[in-house]
Amino acid sequence: MGGEGVVCEGYCEDGRQWSGDFFWSDPWLGGVPLSVRYRRLFDLSLNRFSTVEVMRDLGCGDGGAAWSWRRQLWAWEEELLEEYVALYFMTLSCSLTSQISGCGGPTQ
Repeated sequence: MGGEGVVCEGYCEDGRQWSGDFFWSDPWLGGVPLSVRYRRLFDLSLNRFSTVEVMRDLGCGDGGAAWSWRRQLWAWEEELLEEYVALYFMTLSCSLTSQISGCGGPTQ
């Protein structure tokens, strides 16, 4: 199973589905809303009210179309985005490992 399958699974760290969660304002990743953890990126985003599913479909990896900004990011803001992307893919990797081993993901 490749990385795309993990993204399509759509589960938060606590095992619930995130398809209806708002990307920036719901605590779907790491227990803290991304609008709090990455306030500067939230302030600059043109997709403030998109759901996790919409952002995923747009592509929220490095260079993805989900990243539409009010202006070009400064170097330190680019570093924040890189930090987020690393957290996102690390979480997906852990989620996949848990689902394969049967000790994580959604409860049936």
